Amino acid sequence: MASNRRRAALVALLLVLGSAVWQGQQIPAASAAPDRDGRATAGRDAEDRDRDRDRDRDRERERERRRDRERDRDAPVPGPVGDAGAVPDGALTAEQIARQPFLSNGSGSARLVGDGSGTVLETSIEGRGPQRAEYVIHRAGPHTDVVYEFRARYVEGEGALINQWHQPTGDKQGPAAAVAVDDGQYVLNYTEGGQERREVLFPVDGAWRTWRLEARWSHGGDGYLRLFADGEQLFTMQGNNSKDSAPEDMGATFKVGTYARPKDLTMQYAWASARS
Repeated sequence: MASNRRRAALVALLLVLGSAVWQGQQIPAASAAPDRDGRATAGRDAEDRDRDRDRDRDRERERERRRDRERDRDAPVPGPVGDAGAVPDGALTAEQIARQPFLSNGSGSARLVGDGSGTVLETSIEGRGPQRAEYVIHRAGPHTDVVYEFRARYVEGEGALINQWHQPTGDKQGPAAAVAVDDGQYVLNYTEGGQERREVLFPVDGAWRTWRLEARWSHGGDGYLRLFADGEQLFTMQGNNSKDSAPEDMGATFKVGTYARPKDLTMQYAWASARS
């Protein structure tokens, strides 16, 4: 009997110990569950952040596309080339300009454009680095009164020179004066007392404009510039209008066409003239 009681007690003890061991194994497992839940939550948070970033990026791209569409819609659309009007007596027509010496590099290009109502000359530059598509119209000496005129319209692009009155300056060359498109405005770049200066004129549009410059190229006080657009005087200056390094016995070379670094521009030209 005593032996049976001892065996029963031993079995009971083993059962108690086994239960305790089993419970001890479960406790660490139970305590690990929150760690797994935390990692899962962190993973979901990261996925949500990625989705939010992607959604924000898609929205910004859509806003950019909308802005591009609005800009294209608002861009001036050139009308028939015949809107340029008649060519004045003595002026070079578009076809005649196209036969003048042509200066081109980079992406510079030119072509005659017609639509049945007339023909104009179109010049374009695009891309990076120095670009030009210019025609030489006239070379003038110093201390000589010269009247320059040309008729042109903006087609598209960010900005560039639309013509220039060029002077050789030793190892470097550049315009003593030029009409340009810059930041949506027509501007006049000019030289005064050997310093480069700029005059903002008026906003760019797609209309044909007749530009007229009355000039006397000089390093002295007898020099002058008077700029007109469609008959309205926009600018005047008196005095030294030449680059310091330009030879004193040389005036300026009149060119029409597009020239810039590094912006794009397309312009059209109906005619050009120079007379002294």
